Amino acid sequence: MRNLLALCSFLFLFASCSNNDDDDNPLPVAAAMVYQASARTSGADMYLEPNKLNNQAMPYGSTVGYFDAIPGNRQFRVNRSGTGETLLREAIQFGVNRRYSILFADQSASFVKFVVEDDFPNAQAGKAFVRFFHLANGLAAVDVNYLVNAAYQPLFPNRPFETQASAENNDNFIPIDAGTHAFEVRLNPGGVVQVTQANVQLAEGRVYTIFISGDVPTHAVTLKVVTNK
Repeated sequence: MRNLLALCSFLFLFASCSNNDDDDNPLPVAAAMVYQASARTSGADMYLEPNKLNNQAMPYGSTVGYFDAIPGNRQFRVNRSGTGETLLREAIQFGVNRRYSILFADQSASFVKFVVEDDFPNAQAGKAFVRFFHLANGLAAVDVNYLVNAAYQPLFPNRPFETQASAENNDNFIPIDAGTHAFEVRLNPGGVVQVTQANVQLAEGRVYTIFISGDVPTHAVTLKVVTNK
């Protein structure tokens, strides 16, 4: 009997051994997604200390979907997979019931992370929602255009490589017609095409992040579309 009572007391920390239900008072959490946009890092391990976020090495261009995070000041760390080399270790402040994206990228000869809030917009009939981040190291400002009636139209004009301030300014999602789209990225000024991507499916009510990455001139610019919702 004494052992049973001890077991019940232990389990109470995680659920309940009584009829009391604490579901009306859940623990406060935040949520976050991580983007591995470092072209110089073929495999990365991501940590929100002390927890590792990925089960396998994260290749360039991959993401870790939304995970729960304890609010407050947390240490975010990126290691080169399979080694003890730490590429970046910086604090992130998480708010209660907030949703974030953490963007890890190359910057000059080192690495950088940008943290933005993900505030999903209300649904609109016939619309998807998109935003854009420039994470291509060594690439000048760009225009992001999309194909409308056989002609490219501006979507995100004159975007330089991000800073933390610009990433925060660019974290809002804007509406776009749901359907199949083609995108191009051109230098501004100059107009030289850096990357194109066709047959991108954007579903009604869905929310997406578009980003470019690379390490110019060593690694070519790539464009990625990530589903946030």
